[in-house]
This record gives sequence, C-alpha cells and structure tokens, in this order.
Amino acid sequence: MEKYPGINENIFFDKHGKDKGLFRQIALINNLRKRKFDLIIVLKKSLMFYFLGASAVWRIEQQFPKAENDAYLHVVDSYLNLLRSRGLLVSEKAVFNFDFDESDLNFAQDFFSKNGIKPTDTVISVGPFANWSLKCWPIERWNELIKIIIQDYNYKLIIVGKQANDNYSKTVTRDISRKSISAINQCTLKQTMAIIK
Repeated sequence: MEKYPGINENIFFDKHGKDKGLFRQIALINNLRKRKFDLIIVLKKSLMFYFLGASAVWRIEQQFPKAENDAYLHVVDSYLNLLRSRGLLVSEKAVFNFDFDESDLNFAQDFFSKNGIKPTDTVISVGPFANWSLKCWPIERWNELIKIIIQDYNYKLIIVGKQANDNYSKTVTRDISRKSISAINQCTLKQTMAIIK
C-alpha cells in the first residue's frame, strides 16, 4: 500500500502485465534473495517463499480458518490470529489507518467536476474486477444493475478498478455500460479510496 504508515517500501509484481512469464518471476526471486530478509510472512497460498532464502517464514496454513462457532473468520481476522499465534500483541479488531494526501482529495474533486457529479448527487461506486474468476459476475448482469441504479433511482455510478490482462477484465473495460462513469485504469489505489470517501 503506497505511503501506508509502517511500510518502508513496496515492490510490485504485475503477473498479468509487464512481469508476466517465468523469466520475470525468476528476476523477482533473484531481487528478493539479494535482500536477505530475516522474516517472510505469507498471507496467501504461494510456494515462492521456498526460493527466497529467508531465515524464518510465517504463513497461513488455511486461507479461511473456522471460528469456534463454525462461522468462517474474515480473512483479516485470520491474519491477526497468525500474528497472535507468534506472540505479537495486536488489537482485538483490525485498524485501517489510510491517510489521504491533499493531492488525492483534489484528484477526487477534479474527477467529480469533470464528470458532472454535484455534492447533492447520490453516488455509488462499483468494482467489477476480481482476482478469482469464480467471483466475477457476467458483464450483462453488471450492465443490468447499472441500468437499474441510474434509470430507476437516478444515482450516479462510478466504475473503479484496474484492468488485468485476462479476457474477463478486457471484456468489462470494453463493454461496461457507457451510462456509468468509468474510473478504470485512471486512479491509484489512494485516489480510488479518495473517490469512495
């Protein structure tokens, strides 16, 4: 997360874009090995940590561990439980300290102004992209929902997110209803959060 308190550096790996392919993955592994990290915390199913040579690895064995009452834990609670199991003192609930720069808020204001969104408008944002294909809704359903929101309720609707290089993402970017306001590929994550705020 860019400029998030407590994070010194972000290393981005775009597996669907510029970093796609085995040679790019090997380059990433070599880059990370040179840094000789003391600890790797693995928050998703991945085998890459085997190649990084860190002296310690903490990882979540199960993506969605169950609570005592058999209800599934939210993934954030799973992450916090991993830290607790290693003896770290963490808060009972997750705390998200997302700070917005003035430039992010100005970006949002300019975006609203350019797209005719007034302070009195009711605005809904929709993120149609997902990393897992089974979570993806058909574009026809999105467009049907957009039509209802705009025509029946007279709300403004903003589409947010980044297009990946898969067919679904390309289809959404190409065929999403033009009655909506597209912010696809136009914002950083913090600018998107400023728009939603």
